[in-house]
Formats: sequence, structure tokens, C-alpha cells
Amino acid sequence: MLSGLTVLIWQHSDLEDLAAALQTHRAPWPLPEGQVQELLPLTTAWRAEITPDGHQARPAVPGRADRMLYLLQQIADADDPTTLGQSPPEEMSAG
Repeated sequence: MLSGLTVLIWQHSDLEDLAAALQTHRAPWPLPEGQVQELLPLTTAWRAEITPDGHQARPAVPGRADRMLYLLQQIADADDPTTLGQSPPEEMSAG
């Protein structure tokens, strides 16, 4: 089912829901090391936002897979001058 694919999650606690779904379908669990990647730490570092008390601000959870993909694309394209300033698709910016 997920053989060799990387599973992108927001934070480690999201694995509980994923584990329940995979076990229902008799898929192998746990996933091999390196096959699961968290987007929260990457997003936090990418934003580089520091609060007045010196802590990094926690970004808001994307909420849906398409928003997570959009965020990941923004991070990947951060150094590409041809994509800077592009707005998200209309259905995503509406909330």
C-alpha cells in the first residue's frame, strides 16, 4: 500500500490516526524509519518567525491535504524568483 512512499504529516501525533487506518486494512505498521516526515518543524524553520520572548511562533495547522501541499510547494519554491508572490488557488484562500 505505502511501500517505498514517504508519508507527509503535520506532527508526530497524526500517526495515531494513520496507524488505526492502516491496521484496519492490514497494512504493515509501523512504517519504516525515514518514511514519515513532519511538516511542522520544517514550516517553523522556514518561516523563521521569533516571538518577543525569543521562542519560535508555532504555525497554524493547514487543515486539509491541499493546503499542506500548497505550503510545501511554497517552501520548495522559496528561492525561485519566478514563483514569489503567487497567491494560493481561490478555493484555498477562502478558508
